[in-house]
Amino acid sequence: YFRGQLNIGNVHFVLGNLYGGSNHRLMLPMYNPELNVTADPEAGFQVIYDSPRFHLDAWINWQSFIFEFDTHQEAFVAGLSSEVKLNSPDSRVHWYAPLQVVGQHRGGEQDDAGGTVETFINGAVGLGMLWNVGNSGLRKLNWEASMLGYYRQAGTMWPFYKGTGFYTTLKAVFKYWAVQAGAFTCDNFISLFGNPHFGAVSTKYEGGYYDKRPFTGFLIADYSRTYAKLYSFGIKGEVYYQKFDNMVYNQPLEIEKKSNLGISIGAYLRLNLDFLLKKY
Repeated sequence: YFRGQLNIGNVHFVLGNLYGGSNHRLMLPMYNPELNVTADPEAGFQVIYDSPRFHLDAWINWQSFIFEFDTHQEAFVAGLSSEVKLNSPDSRVHWYAPLQVVGQHRGGEQDDAGGTVETFINGAVGLGMLWNVGNSGLRKLNWEASMLGYYRQAGTMWPFYKGTGFYTTLKAVFKYWAVQAGAFTCDNFISLFGNPHFGAVSTKYEGGYYDKRPFTGFLIADYSRTYAKLYSFGIKGEVYYQKFDNMVYNQPLEIEKKSNLGISIGAYLRLNLDFLLKKY
């Protein structure tokens, strides 16, 4: 695990292991937080820019490199996560506009894997509002609404060429608690790396089960407390409700459900392993 970083003003160039995962600030339909602990560390090239009115994170994550006659395909992910700050973030009511794009390419001209070229893209554009309440109870109130898109430029892995989705969420932040509620609906939308509850294709049933226009409502509650700036303990609960209207099967399946309720509860311990070696 190695990272080289060059900072020039507000621009940061990163080579090696990237500031990946949740550091990209992608919304739930674009990135599943479980990948923070289940996916390989991201490695490649990254550019990060920060200013009082604009944030940009652009990266290439090289997932699989190939040599000539390799028996597997090359694979890489290119992404962009940006936020235009329409007024000062320190304002009582702060408005912003997120723009996010993530694409994955699988192919290769030197391999013997025999697979077809696969290129898929997810995108999202939206509008958000952050109310800095600042009292002893409720600290912040965050609302966001986004339009999402899916496009299959090449390949046969997924059943749809293109699709759209709509995602909205409301989050309340307290001293130790954060509660988030939201809804998602789509038309032939496929999420490449997002939470599997947000999309038209099932990851549970084999044989190509999908619903072209599903609806998902969710509620997430998170309690976290930091001790001595070194570690924090938390508990988290999630509830997802999905409603299906237009189920399609590529092979016979004994599924009669028109809705589904999923619940998860967990506990976590976060450790801060960064410490100063020498101050010059």
